[in-house]
Parts: sequence; structure tokens; C-alpha cells
Amino acid sequence: DAVTSTRVPGKHGAFFLGGTRNDLTGERDLLVVDLGGHDRHDLTVARAPRRGFGDVRVIVDAGGRDVYLSRELPLAGGFCGVGLIWDVWGDEVYDAHACSLGAGVLGAGLLIDEHGDGSYRVMDTGQGYAMFGIGMLVDLEGTDSYHARGLSQGAGYTGGVALLVDHRGHDSYYVNGGEKDFRGDFFDSNGQGYAVGFREQASGGIGGVVDGAGNDTYSGDYWAQGVGYWYGLGFLMDRSGNDR
Repeated sequence: DAVTSTRVPGKHGAFFLGGTRNDLTGERDLLVVDLGGHDRHDLTVARAPRRGFGDVRVIVDAGGRDVYLSRELPLAGGFCGVGLIWDVWGDEVYDAHACSLGAGVLGAGLLIDEHGDGSYRVMDTGQGYAMFGIGMLVDLEGTDSYHARGLSQGAGYTGGVALLVDHRGHDSYYVNGGEKDFRGDFFDSNGQGYAVGFREQASGGIGGVVDGAGNDTYSGDYWAQGVGYWYGLGFLMDRSGNDR
């Protein structure tokens, strides 16, 4: 039988305990534990004043084909706060705007996906991005796609440690289409193992991509795929597979 869900309101947000039905959570839910079902974790639903600065938001989902959405608030991102998503099983869709999917700016963001095929999309500053913080995306299994316009996929600025770790699967990484470079018809990807500092002011951070196994495809333009600039450490490590 399906297990129903329970929402317990609090002063700063709600605690949501989801059952095995298909549940909907929103921006008011700061702590979510869901036992199963094809759920929709949607931070775009305007059911409370928009926050994000200093939030602590945790989502743990045990199973199902789930969808994670956000357009303004950090999703698995910390902007002077902490954001965590831990998805145990199922094919997931992650779609966010910025400072999401494993991003930390004066904070920490962590996304862990244990099993299933994942679709990860972020506008920028995500999928492993950090500045004066920690940002990590860890995917353990599945055929995954990572798509971003820039400043993503293991991008570390000053004071930041940013990592994208994919354990195995035939994956595709795409970071392109952001700001045009002044040299011509090129885009500043700024990702896939990229680290940079504030020129003449402060040294860079650490940014990296580690892919364990699978036949993978990496697509980027300028400033991509293992870049260290202004005393930053950027790297791309692919341990096995026939890659392009």
C-alpha cells in the first residue's frame, strides 16, 4: 500500500516526510526525507517569500524517477548557506539556474546521485563550482549528461574547491554558449576542470573533473578541460574508456 506524506511546519521552514506516493515539495520545505515515488522537488513554486541567502536545505530521496527544479533559489547549492541532495535510486532530471547542483559561494553544496541515468542542466556556476566554499557533484552509476553554459563542471575560484566526480557510465559533458571571448567567435566555457583567481589580487582555487569508467564525450570551447590560471589548479582526469 502507498504510504502518505507528512509536512511539519516550523519557524524558518517545514520538515517534509514523504511516503511512496508521487509527492510535490517546494521552497518552504527545508528538510525533505522521501521514501519513494516519482517525486517533483520544485523550488520555482511561489508558496513562500523567496530566500536562498543563508538557507540550509537538505533533500534525501530513496527512490523513484524524480525531478528537481529551480529558477532562482540554490538547488544543492549554498550561498552563504548549505545545500544537500542525496538521491539513492532512479533516473533523475536536475534543472536549475545558478549556484546549484553542487555549488558553494561562501558556503557548501553537495549533490550525490547513487544510481540511474541522470540529466543535469544548469545555467552557470554549478555541477561542481566554488568560490570561498566547497561545491561537489558525485554520480556513482548510470549514463549521464551534464549541460551548462559556463563556470561549471569542476570550476574553482579563489578560496574554492570544486569537483565533479562520475564513477562509471557512458557520459557526456557539455559546457559552452556563455560569454563570447574578446578574441573572436569563441565562448568562454570556464569549466571541465577549471581554476582561476582574481588577477593581481588573489590566487585561484581548485577545480577538477574525475571520471572513473565509460566511453565519454567532453565538449567545450575556450578555457576548458584542465585549465589553471593565476595560481589556480584545474584538472581533468579520465581513468578508462574510449573517450572523445
